[in-house]
Amino acid sequence: SEALAARVKTLAEEIRADYVDKAPVFLPVMTGAFMFSADLLRAMKPPIKGAWVESIKAKSYFGTETSGDVKMQMHNIDLKGRHVVLLEDIVDTGLTLQALKSRVMDAGAASCVIATLLNKTSRRRNGMQPDYEGFECEDQFVVGYGLDFDSRYRELDYIGVLKPEIYESK
Repeated sequence: SEALAARVKTLAEEIRADYVDKAPVFLPVMTGAFMFSADLLRAMKPPIKGAWVESIKAKSYFGTETSGDVKMQMHNIDLKGRHVVLLEDIVDTGLTLQALKSRVMDAGAASCVIATLLNKTSRRRNGMQPDYEGFECEDQFVVGYGLDFDSRYRELDYIGVLKPEIYESK
């Protein structure tokens, strides 16, 4: 949608202005953040000199519920002394975000900030807040633009609310 593209472009401009002289490492959180990350990074004009793009995989959801147990995979990425920007699709309970930020800082990063497309503050279980936010999200299960329900609906070019009858029947 146009509103989605406009907000992603604005976020890209804000992040670029803050990190233009810091050669950040952008870490999209896979798999959900792939569309948001690609559009955000392409919207950074001109690209930030010395920036890297890697990825980290994190999963805490099974169906529509978080297990509270965050599974992570981060391949040998040297973050020592680097400024890291985690790119998330949605911040919900904050548990995944807390685990990711801790892992990045334990790897020796100079700093770590979070940019998320959607921020669902009503479900937050800790004080974690993203540094950059696309949209506030109501407490509904959303899909599309990378967000999924059991690996379905990621390909949609919009974000929509999944009807409860879809996931309650599972």
